Amino acid sequence: MAEVDIQSLQHQKLKAIYPYICSSPFYEKKLPSNIRNSDFDPALRLSNIPFTTKDDLRFSSPLERTPLNLAEIAAFFSSSGTTGKPSSYVWSKHDQEIYCEISSRILRNIQVNASDVVLLPMRMGMSFSWYGILSEMQQLGAAVIPLGTAATEEIIKGLVDYPVTILKTSPVVASRVIRAIIKDSPNLLNKLKLRQIHLAGYYSSNAHRKRLEKRWGVDCYDMYGLSELGLVSGDCPAKNGQHYCADYALVEVIRPTDFCQASPGETGVAVYTTLWKKASPLLRYWSDDFIYIDESPCSCGMQLPRLFHKGRLVDSIVVGQKRVFASDVEQILFQNDAIADEYRIELFGSRSNCHIKVQAEVEYPIQTAGMEEKLYDLFEVPVVLDQIPLDSLVREKLKPNRISDFRTS
Repeated sequence: MAEVDIQSLQHQKLKAIYPYICSSPFYEKKLPSNIRNSDFDPALRLSNIPFTTKDDLRFSSPLERTPLNLAEIAAFFSSSGTTGKPSSYVWSKHDQEIYCEISSRILRNIQVNASDVVLLPMRMGMSFSWYGILSEMQQLGAAVIPLGTAATEEIIKGLVDYPVTILKTSPVVASRVIRAIIKDSPNLLNKLKLRQIHLAGYYSSNAHRKRLEKRWGVDCYDMYGLSELGLVSGDCPAKNGQHYCADYALVEVIRPTDFCQASPGETGVAVYTTLWKKASPLLRYWSDDFIYIDESPCSCGMQLPRLFHKGRLVDSIVVGQKRVFASDVEQILFQNDAIADEYRIELFGSRSNCHIKVQAEVEYPIQTAGMEEKLYDLFEVPVVLDQIPLDSLVREKLKPNRISDFRTS
């Protein structure tokens, strides 16, 4: 699908869906009357429409944000709340159909099929993630094992007890499980039927993905989604960016400094507008996730643009005039096999004159000079790489906060 064709289709869909979005009580109240009237063309004047923020969703009810009546609502879900108060939203049968169409495109492209058995070690409940994965796999005929929240030992037991071919989990969990297997049962990997790991729920650098592939001996694919939107994008066999369904979501990349459209290939905040009659429609939703987009053809042949997910706002830090992501640090650290999977970035001093310490667990001592030089080039301020023993850092969270900023203003 050529870029001009995508834009034309998006503009047509947005213009058609715009009255539906504006008919929800939430957007009737939020949008000025001149932006809601029939003469307003949202495709030509998109930048005139105010952003929808996370707080907008947190402090409004799900029924305010839907044009549907109760008879048309199939379910209520909630965001995970990892970055603040959870927000609730409604889900419809039509949402289910669109979600399954989007996910099928991505999953069929990496050869997921009815013969697969999927292990899902994920918390059930109000969060949409488990329900979405269950739905997408059933759509393809694959079997799902809903393990629920599970300790490392329980996940390993699930891999052994069932003919699991796909593990759906976060990069953090995948790292901790394989470390336990290598430490306690290194021959176990040869007995598993596992052929893919789908990584989601947390950012993963390319170096981390390659590290997991090497340790597990299977293909790892990154998947990216939002509770409020569903599955947004996923890796293809080329593993060079995640294809997103541009016919169902208009994705803007906005610079947070001036709120203008980012240049092609420039990193900015992902802003989403839904292009179907979603039960909880989104209009210019400011996600706080940083991405950049590549419209060039992909070697896999899939005719959809690709996005590259850098991380959430809380996974980044501004040093001087430069925004640095934890994934950028990870990309440097994980090129050395002696550095383990857990690390922490600490900033000291003032915002105008700071220094940085990166704590990294190590398998064995290494020479740090070369890596400190790479980290200096990244941050453009002095960086000390502090080698610490394995298991020194706290492992309580599945979405760990890698950054601690102790700078004074």
